[in-house]
Amino acid sequence: GIIENADALRTRLARAGHEFATETDTETLVHLIEDAAGASLEERVIAVLSQVEGTYGVAVIAAAEPQKIVVARRGSPVLLGIGDGEHFVASDANALLGYAQSVVYLAEGDVAVLTPDGYRVLDHDARLQDRAVDDLAWHQETLALGS
Repeated sequence: GIIENADALRTRLARAGHEFATETDTETLVHLIEDAAGASLEERVIAVLSQVEGTYGVAVIAAAEPQKIVVARRGSPVLLGIGDGEHFVASDANALLGYAQSVVYLAEGDVAVLTPDGYRVLDHDARLQDRAVDDLAWHQETLALGS
């Protein structure tokens, strides 16, 4: 993705004392999440994404919550793979063939929280969302036919 206002955000963070190791817009997101208010990783990610302009598909893991992955999308495809006691993140269902039995396509602006126990999909206001779970079997059949 492309964070269109990364330079402005980076300037603000640098003035607040942040030091950057790279020139990437991804690192800007990491610094914003580090500073964001919120008790949980998903609260901090949601708070930060309201400041971001551009398109992205992002997955965030924090050292303080290593069993949790927070993913979000705006303008870029992101989907969750649901396996047997495990979950995956991808941008295309084909990447999950052989690993997941079903997929959940995130809607524009969705944030998902994956843990070993399950997943939740939230909107940009942290309200719980109900997204359809699609069977991956049709993907496997289509690929087997060469389509």
